[in-house]
Amino acid sequence: MNDEAYLALADEQRREVLLALLDEATVDIDVLIDDRAEPLRQISLHHQHLPLLEQMGYAEWNRDAQRVSRGPQFEAIQPLVEFHSDEVGAWNDRETAPTDSVTVD
Repeated sequence: MNDEAYLALADEQRREVLLALLDEATVDIDVLIDDRAEPLRQISLHHQHLPLLEQMGYAEWNRDAQRVSRGPQFEAIQPLVEFHSDEVGAWNDRETAPTDSVTVD
């Protein structure tokens, strides 16, 4: 992995895009933007995060169709996205696990 891959995953919105593309080869922008999301979040997705992922080759953004698909370099970052997806699941499981059996000395 190169530093660019970690840069792509360094932001929550970019991680959300890459995780969505892990599940589906193409996703609608509407899936990535909650109607209740802050306008600044929507603007940053359109003007910062999607262009960066496209520049890196991890995503292709069809502005007219308002769809994002896997870019030509997606396979290069896919193992890291899968690892991140597994880690998120493990942390979510830990957060819901009972803590009464944990002791701290």
